[in-house]
Amino acid sequence: MLSRRGYLGMDLDGLPRPRGVRVERVHAGGPADRAGILPDDVVLRVQGSTVSEATDVARALRAAIDGEVSVDFERDGQERNAGIIVEPMPAESSDDWSVVLGEVRAIGHRLRTIVTIPKGIGPFPAILCMQGIDPSSCEHPLTPEHPVLALISRFTRAGVLTMRVERSGIGDSEGPPPSDYGLGMETAIANAALEGLLSHPRVDPARVVVFGPSLGGMIAPLCPSISRARGLAVFGTSARRWRACAVGTTERQLALRGYEGEELRERIALWAEMHAAVCRDGLTPSEAMTEHPHLAVLASRQCRGATLFGRSSAFFHELDRAEVGAAFRALGREVLVLHGEYDWVCDTADAASVVDACAGKARLLELPRVGHDLRAHASLLESHRSPGKGRIDNAVADAIVKWIHF
Repeated sequence: MLSRRGYLGMDLDGLPRPRGVRVERVHAGGPADRAGILPDDVVLRVQGSTVSEATDVARALRAAIDGEVSVDFERDGQERNAGIIVEPMPAESSDDWSVVLGEVRAIGHRLRTIVTIPKGIGPFPAILCMQGIDPSSCEHPLTPEHPVLALISRFTRAGVLTMRVERSGIGDSEGPPPSDYGLGMETAIANAALEGLLSHPRVDPARVVVFGPSLGGMIAPLCPSISRARGLAVFGTSARRWRACAVGTTERQLALRGYEGEELRERIALWAEMHAAVCRDGLTPSEAMTEHPHLAVLASRQCRGATLFGRSSAFFHELDRAEVGAAFRALGREVLVLHGEYDWVCDTADAASVVDACAGKARLLELPRVGHDLRAHASLLESHRSPGKGRIDNAVADAIVKWIHF
């Protein structure tokens, strides 16, 4: 049986810092709280290994369940040390449905599945909930306000069984992390999850659909088993080539951050050149910066070494070559295309590209005020400035629930 990962009882913000990772929140009564860790402490090392992002901490904990780990941290400019007793990560829970942790295999690795089962006997209609570009865990036992859990709650209360799968190297899952693998592994993971859901004893295989938000909407049609699903719902995604999507969303984000005029054009040009180097030429960001020194201004946690946005640069090189539009055309399944009015990642042209690619098999539904985080916001600017902080909005879930019962 797949082991549970370690739990320290603190949230790390992951924002860029000269060194270390800031503690954003300490869970009352948890291991970190008992060890005296406070919000705004900066974690520097775990078990002697330097950390520069939250995934470094998670990696150090993988072999430390039910043991003590040494954590070096900084508080008020002074370095300190604490021994924290690691506990197994608690599971999500609800009084209204059951949560079952399981596993599937992909390319020789066991991957954690999280299944929510409604009350009743079944068999139930079911949704495979895929992930976006963020390489962090899709399981949220410590953040009940998370938008993904609001979505899952709405689905399950409507009598729909759901499944999520942790990517390789994330959460409890075995294997290399997303920073080390390419498109083949990504599609294999999604395909293994879909096969597992179709064969689940509480599921009606004739009423299984896939929900692909953001990047997940581009990966879903590339899965070999997608033809066995009843349909595909996508949100905030595109059928265009990855590089075109990346440059488009970069332009929108820069404008929302206040860039304008010549400064905006110059910054867009730099990112367009970086995306071309990675997607077209197959270079890593560090290689691109070496060959084109003026691109070094883009160096950050999101663009460094061999990774872009926390993913292997090889992944984006391969994704850019994938025929996503052709995969949508070849689906032969009904596609529900959802687009949020305040989505700053994908615009209406991206949504329209999916509809066009599906050649009459897709239906577009515009969702007022909804941002890329699945929440409702007061404006596009607020959606960009405060992702995950808007009002819970059930428009996405309700549209899919209504559609899954077609």
